[in-house]
Amino acid sequence: MRSGPPGHREVLAVRERLAEAERVSRLGCWEWDLLTDELWWSEEQYRIFGRDAETFTPTFEEFVERVRREDRPLVRAERDGMSAGK
Repeated sequence: MRSGPPGHREVLAVRERLAEAERVSRLGCWEWDLLTDELWWSEEQYRIFGRDAETFTPTFEEFVERVRREDRPLVRAERDGMSAGK
């Protein structure tokens, strides 16, 4: 691990453990900023969706395309409700 300020090593260790837990469980994680409409995906999320983190920028529509077709209207409605503050 790289050296850094106090606590830095612990943060890196936690991140490494999280990445390993995601890999073995085959679960990714992501965050979505409703104000900027920007998404962040973990490395495992990219792997699950078969995308390259270096060349692909995640979008909400890309996520929706991975949702079961009959559930897509519900996912979009939930997004619209969150965006409207409901």
